[in-house]
Amino acid sequence: MKYIYFEIPKVCPVCGEKTIINSSNQLYCPNQDCSGKFINRLNHFCSKKGLDIKGLSLATLEKLMEWNWVNNIIDLYSLSQHKEEWIVKPGFGKKSVDNILQSIKDS
Repeated sequence: MKYIYFEIPKVCPVCGEKTIINSSNQLYCPNQDCSGKFINRLNHFCSKKGLDIKGLSLATLEKLMEWNWVNNIIDLYSLSQHKEEWIVKPGFGKKSVDNILQSIKDS
């Protein structure tokens, strides 16, 4: 039998906060402002099980955060102010941005 060993991360790979193992033996980041935790909450919020905002994949959400356009959930509803910048970004175009903005509006 072959065993695989790994080292338990002592710090969150996203925010650098010291990790904690809770009473259920689950490793987690205690930082409530961790961007890794936020992106996952945001992704769930936008998913089919959430508001079903079509076109807002995890990769797109990461880009929006990277561009500093989304720092909280409310910022999603202000993305239209970045439309002209957004449609010229690599991987996006007028039609895809319009579809995302309409899906946000419909939510």
